[in-house]
Amino acid sequence: MQEVTKEGYGLQKRQANVISIQQVKEQWEKGIFGTDEPEKPLNSKFWTIGVNFVLRGGDEHRNLTRDNFRIMADVDGIKYLEYRDSVSKTYKGGLKHRKTEPHPKGLT
Repeated sequence: MQEVTKEGYGLQKRQANVISIQQVKEQWEKGIFGTDEPEKPLNSKFWTIGVNFVLRGGDEHRNLTRDNFRIMADVDGIKYLEYRDSVSKTYKGGLKHRKTEPHPKGLT
C-alpha cells in the first residue's frame, strides 16, 4: 500500500461541490423546502443546520442537542448562534470508554 501511495494512487482529494444560490432557489421552488407541510420545515432545518455548521452525516444531525448551541453576542451587542461540537467524528466515547491500559512503570 505504501508503494502505490508513493506512486500517486489514492491521493485524490475528495471535496464536495459548491451549492449555488440557484440550486437553493430550485429546492424552494420544487417544494422540497417550505412551511406548508410537516416534512418541509424539517427538510429546511436539516439542510440549513448541515450547511451552516458543516455537519456531514445523519449521525451528526441525530446527536444534536440544545447543548450544541449557544446564543452569543459580539462586542457591538449583535446576537449570533454559536455551534459547539459535542463529539469527534472519529472518537465518540469518553474517558470511561477508552480501551487502554496504563504503561508499566519504567517503560516508555
